[in-house]
Amino acid sequence: MYICSLRADVRISKQKTYMQTLKYILLLLAASFFLGISVNGQEKWSVKLSYGTVRGTDKEDKNSIRDYPAVPHFRLEANHNILNNLSAGCYLGYSQLYKTVLTGTESTNALTSTNALFYGISADYRLLALLTNKVNNRFEVYPTLKLGLVSEFWKESIGDASDFNLRKFSNTTFEFGAGLGSLYKITPDLGVFGEYTLGKFYNNSNTRFHIGLFLNF
Repeated sequence: MYICSLRADVRISKQKTYMQTLKYILLLLAASFFLGISVNGQEKWSVKLSYGTVRGTDKEDKNSIRDYPAVPHFRLEANHNILNNLSAGCYLGYSQLYKTVLTGTESTNALTSTNALFYGISADYRLLALLTNKVNNRFEVYPTLKLGLVSEFWKESIGDASDFNLRKFSNTTFEFGAGLGSLYKITPDLGVFGEYTLGKFYNNSNTRFHIGLFLNF
């Protein structure tokens, strides 16, 4: 019971810290949104629909559980031009991850699936548009920046076999990354893109790669 109470206190402390971080991210997002509307009210929005992979297990599992080294990651990102070559906005992604949890007794562990939401703010800067002085290039290269949180939700059993109780748990973690992306426009409003970023990501990962569709509207 003491171990369970200690774990609960640690989670509460972490959640308070993450909630403060989330407030700052939301403020930055709101600022970038209204800045974009006020500076370039008639500019187009851009949307990215992408697929990638993320590390499926937590730090303790990555060397012992080989069945789930990576899992699919789906993401929706919306950006608005706040300057001539700079766009900023927000993203929302989803993955089903895996976590080691207690089962019935404190000495027995098992692997359970979790639902993880990835969300935050993003920014892209079009390098080729700056060099060529063209607004709409068929091929674009751009540095990209991501700053956000990951909220993971799962169920875990507490107590022994005689006092079995299934409870819901959650964990929120800060992550960030910077990298390079490339975009090829099939039409002025439709293209394909790929992004490779380096940083500090969830489950102690340092890299992330996404490919997908790019839309203007």
